[in-house]
Amino acid sequence: MNNIDNAVETATERLKDDYALHAEVAAELRDHLEESACDSGSEEEALKRFGEPEEIAGQLFTANLSRFKWHSLARMIMKYAALPAMAAGLYFSVDPDLLRTARNFLPLMNGRPQTAPMPDDPESQFLIAGDRSRKGKAQQLRAIWEKYPDNKMYMATYIDQLLLPIDDNAAIGKETVEKELELAMAVDPDNAIFNYYLAFIDPGVTGDGHRQLFVVTDRGKLDRTMQTLSAGYAKPYLTSFSKERGLQLVELYNCEAREKLSQSMLYTLTMADCPLPHPSMFRRAANINLLYAEMLIDEGKSAEALPYLEAWKPMLTQLNRKAWTLIDNLVMMTVARKYSQQAALLYRKAGMEDKAAALETELAPLIALHDAWRVKDANYGATIKEHGGMMANLLLPNLRAVTPLTPEMLRPECQLDYLLVDIFALTICAAGMLLICAVTALRLFFCVLIVQRPRFVVLPLKNLLQIFALGIALPLAIFFVTSWLDPLNWRELGIKNEISVRFMAFNIVWLGFVTPFWLMGLYTCTTSRYVVKLTGKKPDTATTDLNLLMALMFATLLIAAICQPMLQYRKNRIFAEDSVFFKTPLGFSTIEEEIINAQRQVITDCLEKTSSAQ
Repeated sequence: MNNIDNAVETATERLKDDYALHAEVAAELRDHLEESACDSGSEEEALKRFGEPEEIAGQLFTANLSRFKWHSLARMIMKYAALPAMAAGLYFSVDPDLLRTARNFLPLMNGRPQTAPMPDDPESQFLIAGDRSRKGKAQQLRAIWEKYPDNKMYMATYIDQLLLPIDDNAAIGKETVEKELELAMAVDPDNAIFNYYLAFIDPGVTGDGHRQLFVVTDRGKLDRTMQTLSAGYAKPYLTSFSKERGLQLVELYNCEAREKLSQSMLYTLTMADCPLPHPSMFRRAANINLLYAEMLIDEGKSAEALPYLEAWKPMLTQLNRKAWTLIDNLVMMTVARKYSQQAALLYRKAGMEDKAAALETELAPLIALHDAWRVKDANYGATIKEHGGMMANLLLPNLRAVTPLTPEMLRPECQLDYLLVDIFALTICAAGMLLICAVTALRLFFCVLIVQRPRFVVLPLKNLLQIFALGIALPLAIFFVTSWLDPLNWRELGIKNEISVRFMAFNIVWLGFVTPFWLMGLYTCTTSRYVVKLTGKKPDTATTDLNLLMALMFATLLIAAICQPMLQYRKNRIFAEDSVFFKTPLGFSTIEEEIINAQRQVITDCLEKTSSAQ
């Protein structure tokens, strides 16, 4: 650097906070000194006429103060508002309610039981989880029953957990389980569910549920099993209190604020996680009834076989009184079909043709209902894939025939899955920008340590608009087009190939990862070109980092300001228009409740006609 450059650098030192103004004044001053050197014949003479650079620096600052004020104000605002802007951007990007919704949604996506956050109240925690100091979930829940021994729901909840084939229960012997069941029957003697449970502890048969594969291993145990089941058929009701327990958990988890998306999701998953009264158990009971009836007929005891051939009536009556899910209805229809096919054959084998014909007539409505359910609708698959989204596929399986699904029914709901994906993407985008800012700030710190002075660059409005259009508006437009309109059928492709999570990775990667780095590269290149245009030299690392740091902080706030209202609009629209989710008091969807009620009406009418005929 020559003497003129040294003098110019010193004289314009106080203007360096405004990169453009400093470059302009420095260029004018350098031209003036070079002309003066040419006229006087030497640099020394020109610098002597120029005066002391330190004094000139003050004069130049005063002379350019009017031009400097706006840039100085912008620089000051950027310096002091950068961190608050970043905090505000992160706050609006990370909407607590939407994040809680996504957290509640994750267990469903991953096929795990839902795990809701525990309430603060110790009594509520106890009623949810029991005594967590005990070993094993069953013993933890038994503590609730011990504290409230007259509460049948807590007893049934413990028994349900005790019967689950999990490692904690593996060491519990059959004798202990039988004693617990006998105790439960004494507490709730009118509940047939415990007869079913007790009958299948050691039924005296083996098999996988298909009648022809059942093998009698111990006739004495089988006789006791059938006596236990027969005693259960005579009881007035059957319930495992699963719905009641689910509703209690909903209340304890404080899920009543259904206007909140996260609370509605938690409500749905809590109810979905309620243990149903073991549907396979009732199918197995039907198979064993028919197997035992055939054995009696073969032994010439047709009269003794009649109660088992007619056991479908009390079984379906008990199930129908407490049915509240689609699975309950399907189990009843399956039991009806089993009896219609096999019990009629056994009646004829025993020479009871009139009873066989009467049975087929009585069960015809249920068989027709089951056939209607099993008929595949050609338009159903396309409708569910195009409009249903993941949630409809997971919670509304095979809804067809009775209440045909239409795009109008499913369209609002389909936004839920992609709203949750957008939440993830926006959060990851904010996190990505924060990570880049952290790395940039660290590098800026080391640059300052090695005596690099960062300088703030105020880009022209034209350049700022270009960066906004290409670095923010364009990526967001692509993101929302792919998320809302789905022109490339990402949704259908994902559901069709059972990659529900993977197909949404495009949106997450695009907004969460591509956008921050694309914006970083665009802003850095634009700033570098602008500085080169002004000074002929590239900006140093400290200057690049300072400008990038502040730009990303404000970009985070800007992206959140654009995205958050759109996400909020979509959330509100779900509550205002959704015909699939969140509007039912007990079930998982209005469509599912319509189907359940329609099916239950057919089943109820069938059972009432059978009772009146008798």
